[in-house]
Amino acid sequence: MTFDGSAFLRVANELAHNSDDEASLRTAVGRAYYAVFLQARERLGIHGQRRRIHGIVIGRLKSADPVAGNQLDKLEALRGAADYDLVVQDPLHQNWQSNWRDASNYARHIARRLARL
Repeated sequence: MTFDGSAFLRVANELAHNSDDEASLRTAVGRAYYAVFLQARERLGIHGQRRRIHGIVIGRLKSADPVAGNQLDKLEALRGAADYDLVVQDPLHQNWQSNWRDASNYARHIARRLARL
């Protein structure tokens, strides 16, 4: 049975709404990214790739739907900050409440656009 990546968005929403600590918000941002990343990969029929998969999916999505592709790229940058940066250098990404709102908005918008591909 195929896993439904959109389930990650439900988990992300639960995390963000039940706790506003930085660790929970960072995790919610990451799950929001993976929710739509997995949906995009499946919708675009990209299978068997592991190396550079994120760039491949984002690139193909930009070709199929530039708006959704650009938003997935921005969401991936937020996910990168959430997962890898102990101290976020970009002043635009230092507020995790704001990052979560952006990630949630991107994810919902991307999911809607993926449904139309």
